[in-house]
Amino acid sequence: MSETIKVCNCDKKTPLIWTFKFSGKEYWCPRCGYTSGMFGAGINVPLTLELKQSKVEWEEKAKPYLSDKTEEWEYDKE
Repeated sequence: MSETIKVCNCDKKTPLIWTFKFSGKEYWCPRCGYTSGMFGAGINVPLTLELKQSKVEWEEKAKPYLSDKTEEWEYDKE
């Protein structure tokens, strides 16, 4: 079985980020803000090197927003 990754429906190439920032919404799209629970989130596609790198980049960019020490309004000021 090949590895897969969940991507968002918004563009079918942005990896969904697993997070506990949003109550009951474990997956979040850093491009459009989509949130979903763990079942039925996004689209499963084959994992590629490009998607793997994209996910790492998005996770790094999103760290300030997804931090449990950051309120949503604080992130908007940056």
